[in-house]
Amino acid sequence: MSEHVTAAAAFPADVLPAPVQALITRGAESLPSPLDLVGVPVLAVLAAAIGNSRELEVKPGWTEGARLFAALVAAPGTKKTPALQLAITPLKRRQAALQKQFAADSRAHEEGLHRWESAHDAWRQAVRHTEEGADPGEMPERPAPPVRRQLFTTDATIEALAALFQENERGIICIRDELVGWVRGMNQYRNGRGADRQDWLSLWSGSSIVINRKGAPAPLFIERPVISVVGCLPPEALVELRADARDDGFLDRVLFSLPEHEVPRWSDAVLESDVVDDCCAIHDSISELSPHENGEPRRLRFDAEAKSHWLEWLSGHYAEIARVSTLLRGPWAEDRGLLGAAIAHSPCDAGRRGRGER
Repeated sequence: MSEHVTAAAAFPADVLPAPVQALITRGAESLPSPLDLVGVPVLAVLAAAIGNSRELEVKPGWTEGARLFAALVAAPGTKKTPALQLAITPLKRRQAALQKQFAADSRAHEEGLHRWESAHDAWRQAVRHTEEGADPGEMPERPAPPVRRQLFTTDATIEALAALFQENERGIICIRDELVGWVRGMNQYRNGRGADRQDWLSLWSGSSIVINRKGAPAPLFIERPVISVVGCLPPEALVELRADARDDGFLDRVLFSLPEHEVPRWSDAVLESDVVDDCCAIHDSISELSPHENGEPRRLRFDAEAKSHWLEWLSGHYAEIARVSTLLRGPWAEDRGLLGAAIAHSPCDAGRRGRGER
């Protein structure tokens, strides 16, 4: 079978909401860098913002959540790290705001704790001096400490994620400047005999996992884990990852973005602060989408027009799988779920892509 090499398609920034599109296009021009190096991590950041609040029901029994494992493959000097840092700006701003709120809540909790201690001492005194049969009143309730919300992490070990999932049911994103360390680090504390790789496969699909933590009295059960991963890779790292590949399909689940090489150039373009502010506002509004009261994601469904577009794409995709080499059939097969997740990524555009939210 003959192989045909074609130029990579341009990153489709135009399908995203205008503020997000502006950050990608103007940001890439200001660096300068290919659109992909900004656009792909932006998708991962939006996935983390949606988290467990929404999922797409393609049909009964087939749902896709907003989870994405993405790798930016580019040579040194292509601005992949600055592009990644630009893309996660909305995430960093929101995390900083949450940190300030946590600090304020912690101060309020300390003050409340002092008041509770005084009230509790008074109640205990009342209990001692209350005559038999008399009611000393209800014991004051100790105020609960505030929960620290953490939106992203750079530690990709399952042990580290366990505690984060407990305090961040909405989901989290792992950001690694060099993703080779992510794969190398799996099972690093158990001489390669652990289940980290299998756990990551489950995390990609949103399946429930059980995490056994060292020193914990019982395993931790995560019913609806939602995590995205994004980071950078030099091209030569692909050879290393492929050499270490197994038949578990793990690498097939990573969205590798390898943009066309661009000759380094100077750009006088400047990314305006209002462009960044507008994209941050979109990110914040998505982050505030609420799931159902029981914590389950709200479901989006296709309307007739969206279903027609989906089936048209899926038909062509299945035909393409039959034409590609055996080496590519694994990642091509996983693209079906990636597109479903991408549609669930766009609540700002939900009216055009799918209706029937419940």
